[in-house]
Amino acid sequence: MCRVRSALIVLSFSFCAHLTLASDLYSLDSHGTSDGTIYKLNQSTAAETLVGPVGPAFGFPFDLASDPYDTFSTLRIWSCDITSNTLLKIDPTTGLGTPIGTFRTFTGAPVKIVSLAFYPSKGLFGTTANTYSGEADHLYSITSNNAITTPVDPGIGIGFNDVFALGFDNDGRLYGVSNATHQLISIDTFVGFGSAIGPVGPQAISDIATRPEDGVTFAVNASTNELYTIDLHTGATTLVGAHTTADHNMVGLAFGRPVPEPGTFTLLALGAAIATLRRKR
Repeated sequence: MCRVRSALIVLSFSFCAHLTLASDLYSLDSHGTSDGTIYKLNQSTAAETLVGPVGPAFGFPFDLASDPYDTFSTLRIWSCDITSNTLLKIDPTTGLGTPIGTFRTFTGAPVKIVSLAFYPSKGLFGTTANTYSGEADHLYSITSNNAITTPVDPGIGIGFNDVFALGFDNDGRLYGVSNATHQLISIDTFVGFGSAIGPVGPQAISDIATRPEDGVTFAVNASTNELYTIDLHTGATTLVGAHTTADHNMVGLAFGRPVPEPGTFTLLALGAAIATLRRKR
């Protein structure tokens, strides 16, 4: 009997040593009519689960970015409202948006940011887009607590227009997708210039986000309302599925922080119970 208990204890701690982590994938449905809404997406089927509205004060929230690596504070999710030119903080439990500040340079000049990306050692970045600014796309670094926006490139632009999709991989490399040329690009965060990687199949990739636990990158197609995975080495995409509501316009993606899956908690409880039983006997 002692050998059985010992075997069970070893098995239980083996389970504890192999925690299965999973992170939620958040998405933003927005049509430019003050109806922005946050959802969670099933990463195997693309099915939607409602989180809540961003709020009627924001006419066209566009794009999402997050910090899934910080495990000591509340999950930070950002969005940019094109109508009010405002950086927003998104509540991950309700979807509600809170204004942080207006995108502006140190001199007070407004900046029309349309896409966001965050990495801990580099901070928050954003791009303008030719469709909304009338000028070439530019990369900016953004102070996340007041929306002060600093140009990265020396005035020449990224080299690709309408980069609506923007995101870092898990190693801090910045990628984007040009909606004008339908190409995946890498972007140098020191000089702000982009380099082509390869064509993407879907014609309206509006955002990308990399899963923190394994590095798989997802892309959302606002035109066909579908979720894809995307190969950051080639630009090749693989369809995951269509969203639950056909007329949604998913323009943002961001991951939450990795947490143990529900089944892992059961195994942890089993291990604790067996260990307690052993101590009592």
